[in-house]
Amino acid sequence: MAQLHYTELALLLSDRYLGVKSEDEVVDAVITWLSVNIDSVDEKVIVEDIMRNVNWSFVSFEKMLDIFRTFPKLRANIHTKAIFHNQLKYRATKSKLPHYIYFYRIR
Repeated sequence: MAQLHYTELALLLSDRYLGVKSEDEVVDAVITWLSVNIDSVDEKVIVEDIMRNVNWSFVSFEKMLDIFRTFPKLRANIHTKAIFHNQLKYRATKSKLPHYIYFYRIR
């Protein structure tokens, strides 16, 4: 995956019928790609084109922590902080997430 351009990765991740067993597999793919490309890609691109294509409501809490622990650049970004805080709030209170968070992937 490291050879993919960010637009290609974003296109793959945006596929609603992506054949994965869990959304954690999607995060694993993002972590693998970011580990090679994070310094060469603008963080706005990462957030807007890649991170928004992860269905965070189906990512395990441990996997979510992995991505934020591994990449300080993302941890410092206000938009990824918002994703993380929204998920913490949702998981702690089981409150309804904004409608734009929901979409389905066929597994």
